[in-house]
Amino acid sequence: MIIKVWTDGGTRGNGTENALGAWGYWGVYDFNLAKMNFEGGGVVESTTNQRMELTAALEALKRTKILNIEAPVFLYTDSAYLYNCWKQRWYSKWMSNGWINSKEEPVSNKDLWEQLIPFFQLGFLTLKKVKGHSGNAGNEKADKIVNKQMDMFLEKQKEKVDEDSCN
Repeated sequence: MIIKVWTDGGTRGNGTENALGAWGYWGVYDFNLAKMNFEGGGVVESTTNQRMELTAALEALKRTKILNIEAPVFLYTDSAYLYNCWKQRWYSKWMSNGWINSKEEPVSNKDLWEQLIPFFQLGFLTLKKVKGHSGNAGNEKADKIVNKQMDMFLEKQKEKVDEDSCN
């Protein structure tokens, strides 16, 4: 069995106090003769794009672990931040330096990295870098999940405001 999963994160208003973010993943469990698709997503208020990229990967990896099968997992990401941390093992230096980065500043998103690193260390995970918004089918599906999550959240907020104004 092989597991392939594409992840994406995004924000509207990145860098602002009111930034709305979402994460999403789309994947395939490939059981030789049978394939099963899976997906997930969520919304976070007051967040950053980087946090959403990391959350997407973390939630996708948690989902793959539910099967409790140590099958090869190929995670496709358009996040250079995530990919480079995994590929260049930045996390090893961060941990040995007390979570201080090369700029001698605290590592951003430490809480998410601490949850991702155990997946990096298991040995069955391979990250692949893809260019975002370039026609990669899996990346486009993950991006659609992200935008759908934000659109649904904003629609619910609008409905709530409309309902409150009627009362």
